[in-house]
Amino acid sequence: MPESQLMSRNDARRILLVGSARSGTSWTGRALGCAEATAYVNEPDNVDANPAPGARTGVRGLGPFPVIAPGDESPGFEALWALAFSARVPNRKGIRRGVSRLALRLPRPVRDPLMRRVARVVASAPGAPQHTVAKSVMAHFSLQWIWERFQPRVVIIQRNPLNVVSSWITLNVHGFDIHRRAAILERFAEPIGIRSPGPATTPLSLTAWWVGLLNVTLARAAAAHPEWIVISHESLCDETELAFHDLYARLGLTWTARSDKFLAEYGYHRPTFRPSYAPGEGLTSREITRAQTQRWRERLSDDQVREIESVLEAFPTRGWVRQPTL
Repeated sequence: MPESQLMSRNDARRILLVGSARSGTSWTGRALGCAEATAYVNEPDNVDANPAPGARTGVRGLGPFPVIAPGDESPGFEALWALAFSARVPNRKGIRRGVSRLALRLPRPVRDPLMRRVARVVASAPGAPQHTVAKSVMAHFSLQWIWERFQPRVVIIQRNPLNVVSSWITLNVHGFDIHRRAAILERFAEPIGIRSPGPATTPLSLTAWWVGLLNVTLARAAAAHPEWIVISHESLCDETELAFHDLYARLGLTWTARSDKFLAEYGYHRPTFRPSYAPGEGLTSREITRAQTQRWRERLSDDQVREIESVLEAFPTRGWVRQPTL
């Protein structure tokens, strides 16, 4: 079914914010969600992704990092994003989320038609916000497909890969099986000369490889779409108000008092909205935000930095989406 049959292009101004995990996507998405007549949808495609060894990822939901190429038919995924861009995806805790997870356990021949019918009804219902910002850290290998089906404004956020890798290690963020999945290696790694890491690879080197592949995949997508916006986590931290005002303007969003309050009072927060630094350390919210650009220096030894950089050197963008210019 064509995308236009699931969602009218006039229902909302759709914005898709994509980045690798721990790149500042949640902070940025929530800041954009403070704009006038704007809803924020957090990771609609991150459903029951279980990184535990031996876990059967994808039994419920679509699994982590789905690979969907332009032209592929994926009714369930299409319905999910139709709901997301209408800001009605049931991904918050509560009974609706529980019901949605039960529905995702159904066999695909039953589940997909059901999801499409629900998405068609819900997405066309009145009361949708003027703008919807949907954020994903799992859309790297389906990004072109989402863009072709829904035509969102795409914003890609990048962060210093040393910060990303150190954060993944500290918080035990997992890249699942992307270093082993044939569809990913054949379509996204091997064409640029990247090999899967061997079984003797250290956890730190494997994490660096995950981050390198995810970010070079975003880099190649951005290169094919000069109209997409690529922003830097560092610029958002260093010049917060100026950088966010500029991003709002580029996306056609209207600044509000809530936008001011979010940036001024929260500073830089994790998705849980707990401060990155403990209260009482004497830092203002502005100082907390600026400090994020150098967190890797506190977390990594010189040997760890060298190990990470030795892995990232194999990737065309050295672990960045767009390498910064000196």
